[in-house]
Amino acid sequence: MNDNEALIIERFNQIKALGFVRSNRKNNTGIGKTFEDYIGVVENNIDEPDLFGYEIKSHREETSSYITLFTKSPNFPPKANSYLKDKYGIPYENNPCLKKLHTSMFASKFNTFTGLYSFRLLNDSIHNAIRIGVFDYNTKELIDDTVGYTYDCIEDILKKKLKNLFYVSAEREIKDGDEYFFFNEEEY
Repeated sequence: MNDNEALIIERFNQIKALGFVRSNRKNNTGIGKTFEDYIGVVENNIDEPDLFGYEIKSHREETSSYITLFTKSPNFPPKANSYLKDKYGIPYENNPCLKKLHTSMFASKFNTFTGLYSFRLLNDSIHNAIRIGVFDYNTKELIDDTVGYTYDCIEDILKKKLKNLFYVSAEREIKDGDEYFFFNEEEY
């Protein structure tokens, strides 16, 4: 065990010894924010590991939701996010002049977005890229696949952000309307 492993495990065990702790934030991000606050991570949006060279991810034991390992904008073409948002997004309810596009994509299945489009990740091994396929929701006909990630882009973020992953799970309970977590298991 190296020094960084020992440090993060020591901090985890200190938090575990506290038992149930009140969530520092409501909703889905509460578990991650709470654990990172207790372990000493300052909230940030950098593409570096969180602490001691480890990327920290946390998960409620009873949930089957996905864990976001990293967030990465497509790296081609230039301004890819704006292109997708402007072309396929939907207006914000409180500001119809602005559009949004929030969706999860998979390589193994089509998703549903607004009943008009389906998005799916497409492996383009000829061009060493993962493309974002935009499909007609009803016919599954490909409409657009001009946006995506090069293999090099994905490899870089995996090596930088996820070289060392510290995964924490927690029991959850509600007391007087507040959510509490008992961070009881870790894997690294």
